[in-house]
Amino acid sequence: MELYEIIDELTDKMGKMLRDEKVKLIGEKALEKISYGSFRALDVVANSKESTISSIAKELNITKASASVAVQKMEKEGLVYKQQSIEDKRVYFIILADNGKAIIQSEINALKRMAKYIESRLSKEESKNFRDYMIKLM
Repeated sequence: MELYEIIDELTDKMGKMLRDEKVKLIGEKALEKISYGSFRALDVVANSKESTISSIAKELNITKASASVAVQKMEKEGLVYKQQSIEDKRVYFIILADNGKAIIQSEINALKRMAKYIESRLSKEESKNFRDYMIKLM
């Protein structure tokens, strides 16, 4: 089997695990409403102390208008909400709502599940080497 075929098969398996975890936590219908861009934006919000439209746009390398549309869609789906800054009333922070937190948690659960799957297939030494190789590829 060629390396690209192995990578394809592994990413397919990981993608299915991610999807299964998300469906388990938030349901099929809710998952269908969330775009890939929304997942990326949610990840930015989850990993930032104070997310704004501008910071999301910068992190995702998109326009502020595109980030604004993405945030509006996520607000409509109940994934995030805006909170006005106390210091500067012109600034609104984007905050994860409970549904958004559930999606992020499903992603974490899926990644942990993948890690357990990989570790179950490898010896301790192979697992350490795999981890080292993954770090080297990042």
